Amino acid sequence: MDINKVKKIPNYESYTVDVYGVVRNIKTGKLKEHSVGPKGYHRVNLWKENKQKQMLVHRLVAEAFLGSRDGKLTVNHIDSNKSNNALSNLEWATHKENENHKRKHYGNDYHGTGNPMAKLDDIKVLTIRTFRINELKPCTKIRNSLVRKFMLLYDISQPSLNTIVNFKSYRNLPFLSEAN
Repeated sequence: MDINKVKKIPNYESYTVDVYGVVRNIKTGKLKEHSVGPKGYHRVNLWKENKQKQMLVHRLVAEAFLGSRDGKLTVNHIDSNKSNNALSNLEWATHKENENHKRKHYGNDYHGTGNPMAKLDDIKVLTIRTFRINELKPCTKIRNSLVRKFMLLYDISQPSLNTIVNFKSYRNLPFLSEAN
C-alpha cells in the first residue's frame, strides 16, 4: 500500500486523487464534485481529449494507491459503506470474495427485500402477485392496464414486474392466497 497522500490519476494526468477520495483538477485547482449513482457508489466526471467519462471514486483511489491486484478485479469497501472511499477502507477482491463479504455483512438474504437497494417491500410484491398477471393472456386490455398501473405505482420497469410475477425474483414470497 502506497502512503503518498495525493497521486495523479492513471490515464487522467490532469487530475489527482487523495487517500480520502478527493479528486482535484490540476489545471484549475478545483475539487471535482461527487455524484451518487443508482447503486450508491460515488462518481466523478473526468475529461480527456474533449471526452467526458464518469469514473467511480473508490476505483480511482484503489488504482492510484493499492498497487498490485493479483488477479483481483473488484474493489471491496471493507466496512460496506459505499460512501467511505478512504484508502484504509478499500481492498482488491475477486468477485467471489466481494459477494462473500456482502453475505457476511447483509446475511444470505441480500436479494429481494433483503437488498438495501430494493424498491419493493414484501407487501408490494404480494399485492402484485395477487393479481396473477402472468395468468392473463398477453396483450389484453386488462393485462396491459394492470401492468401499466403497477409500473407507475411502484416505479418499476416491465421486465422487473415480469420477474416478480414469474417468480424469478422475490422467490421466497408466495402468492398472497398461498400465504394465508
